[in-house]
Amino acid sequence: MVMAKLLGINADEDFCEHCGKTHLKKVVWIELDDGTIQHVGCDCAYSILTGKAKNRKEGGRIYDWLMWVEYARKLAQKFPPAEAEAKMSARSGRAIKIADGKIIFVNEPKDSLFRTFDINKVV
Repeated sequence: MVMAKLLGINADEDFCEHCGKTHLKKVVWIELDDGTIQHVGCDCAYSILTGKAKNRKEGGRIYDWLMWVEYARKLAQKFPPAEAEAKMSARSGRAIKIADGKIIFVNEPKDSLFRTFDINKVV
């Protein structure tokens, strides 16, 4: 299984570097274990991240989750940590902790793909 990390939403591209599919509405950035950064469709992202077959429902879940990550990033850049954490919880019901340049979704398991993200976009 390829190890990879979700980085964020890619609004600039509409094709998948993994499978070549074009005219995609939802594209995300991932970083592979060798440091390569690719933009891929959500279904391919799910497959790469989990080692399982493509799954449209789970691929959509990845994109939906990254929408909340983008919102948390905006809050973290605009407000002090405690205020950003409170606003995120009030808006989404998701508890976050902001520390050391990271956004941590505290209710996610420690080994979850959806637990820790950089405050600043990597790409």
